[in-house]
Amino acid sequence: MERRKPKTHLMPMSQPDKIEDVFSGVCRQSTRHVPKYEETKELKYQVGDRLLIFEWLGKPYFSKWGRRIKETVSFVGTMLVCEDGVTIHDGYKPLPWDDGYLDGLAEKDGLKPPTGVRLKEVLFALHPECDFERGEVFQVVRW
Repeated sequence: MERRKPKTHLMPMSQPDKIEDVFSGVCRQSTRHVPKYEETKELKYQVGDRLLIFEWLGKPYFSKWGRRIKETVSFVGTMLVCEDGVTIHDGYKPLPWDDGYLDGLAEKDGLKPPTGVRLKEVLFALHPECDFERGEVFQVVRW
């Protein structure tokens, strides 16, 4: 299969825990939902894609952009996020939200406190439309 040309993605930052760390360069990761993955089987981000990371000056989608930075995707990981935990590899049992691996993921994602339980709170709050009973596909994107 031929690799597609790199795409440019707009990546708004709206999680208060991490905005300053992203723009100062301390946080270089974001966990993003892949909408309609079950229908399309297409992942949004790939290594080499370009990111235009920005913050909203007011209400998201109804205000102007503030700070902006341009980055290139250096790593992408895919995971299935469920009520019970996160499955990193197909066929494996989900990692519970209090697992040390998810604590590390939350730390790289710039969350405070850096715990898997906090990661769950953030993902569930940002994506209330998701069906976490069945599971939803997310990508961990690093730049």
